[in-house]
Amino acid sequence: MSDVKPAAPVKSITDFLNPLDERESLVTLQNAYAQRSVFYFKTDASEKTVAASIDSFVDKKVILKLETPDIPVTIDVDVNIKFNIGTEVYFAKTPIQRHLGLPCFDLGAKIIQLKRRKEPRYLIPKKWIHTAGLVSSQPNMKPIPCSVVDISLSGMRLEIKDLTQIECKRDEVIKIQFQVHRRAEVTCNAVVRFYMNRLHHGTLLGLELVFSKDMQKERVASIVEDIISFQNGQKF
Repeated sequence: MSDVKPAAPVKSITDFLNPLDERESLVTLQNAYAQRSVFYFKTDASEKTVAASIDSFVDKKVILKLETPDIPVTIDVDVNIKFNIGTEVYFAKTPIQRHLGLPCFDLGAKIIQLKRRKEPRYLIPKKWIHTAGLVSSQPNMKPIPCSVVDISLSGMRLEIKDLTQIECKRDEVIKIQFQVHRRAEVTCNAVVRFYMNRLHHGTLLGLELVFSKDMQKERVASIVEDIISFQNGQKF
């Protein structure tokens, strides 16, 4: 009798596509605006890829600022838009329109996230008070202040405040501390899985949390539970 195990089914890209609801889509677009994400798409008016960023939100429209304004864009025809927020990849299928002569798309456009992680990340609610910092290995040095972008049971994204840029390496182990909303502070190590120094916008860090004590893991789980409860109780 053969002991060869059957091969696991190969997943297609559609297995990882996660449609966001109306509120999640709105929050995603707001984050893309805050982080100056670049939106890429093509229309049949040109073979060149159009690159744009969100200029503003007006009359339920997402107004776009084209990096190369002279590239022609077909209006009122669906296009596939791709953009990133940090390491997260998103797509939108929507027609490009015109508003007061400017290219735009509808604020209610459906946003889809390419999600390869087993554990979902949760955005920190806007009105929640939180603190975070990178702890230096040198004594008597204050932590470098950060803000928490999002968090999961095993990872998080931090944005360095004050436009400070830092030098670090992928897979480097650093020490962090953070406190979110009403939960107790967490101090633990973290592995740098992603970092990006952005000109005039500071540094974005994607971290895998390393827990040496059960208490650290329990506190992070409590933060995630708080966010889920908040989202479920939120009236849209």
